[in-house]
Amino acid sequence: MIVPDNKTIAAIFYETADLMEVNGDDPFRIRSYRRAAEALEALPQPVAELVEDPKKLLAIPGIGKGMCANLQEIFREGKLKLHTELLEKYRPSMLELLKIQGLGPKTIALLWSAYQVCDLEGVEKLAREGKLQSLPRMGEKQEQKILRRSLPQAHCAEGGRRWATSTFWSPAKTAPTIKSGRR
Repeated sequence: MIVPDNKTIAAIFYETADLMEVNGDDPFRIRSYRRAAEALEALPQPVAELVEDPKKLLAIPGIGKGMCANLQEIFREGKLKLHTELLEKYRPSMLELLKIQGLGPKTIALLWSAYQVCDLEGVEKLAREGKLQSLPRMGEKQEQKILRRSLPQAHCAEGGRRWATSTFWSPAKTAPTIKSGRR
């Protein structure tokens, strides 16, 4: 089994916290996952060296008994059960939605409960149909902003389809005009 590094484990904790927030879980538990992720990112030595000794793990600020058990589970099982369960419930594509500016975990939870949408294409379809406006804190202006700016950036960030030929962006609109003669 490949031993995960601190950054990988921190990413698991961040994703778990985000998915817990979408799920509407306790804010204190969510914060504990984020605090643990930050602690692991700042840790100068690999957590793999400390995982066998709970006292050393508990000495890290931001790591309590629960997180200590989670870390041991990750190293023992190769995954975190809660993280896996949340990914199965909401699908990994749900994490892509967090990259859309203007959509936070609470709005994504509303999208899920109202429309069972968990991917970029679904949000784009809802925005084009004007259905995002029916959600709290989402008006026409916010919907248009998501369509114009955020969705193209999220697609490109994920290596998705190229937006250069879409209606959102045209090379003719942004390409500099080349004039002959002196500058």
